[in-house]
Amino acid sequence: MANIADGWMSIAPVSKAFFDELCVRIKVCPMIFSYGGPVDCSLRDQKMEIGFTGRWQCRDAWGFMDDLLTGDDFPFKEELLNSRIDGRGEEPYCGYLEGIRKLPGETVLKRRFK
Repeated sequence: MANIADGWMSIAPVSKAFFDELCVRIKVCPMIFSYGGPVDCSLRDQKMEIGFTGRWQCRDAWGFMDDLLTGDDFPFKEELLNSRIDGRGEEPYCGYLEGIRKLPGETVLKRRFK
């Protein structure tokens, strides 16, 4: 298993208010999104890009997103449900590679593992 994994996620479309709220939530979860490195959140053309590091794997980040999709405390839940999410986590020296995807209208992330 990987020690520090590189993670990437994109969410589209998103509003500026959605982006601001999700960035705050991500940055207050240091053990989920920034294990050994910074979190990079950017927004361009209604597409949010997140670059991060995960502890051992990126599954904690995927779980965080699943919680937002199924919970009731995220004010932009409907927007999240109507967005597309793609992501990837990898640590090539350990053979760890996984991906996630959620299409608009789906309520959970689908995972693919190597």
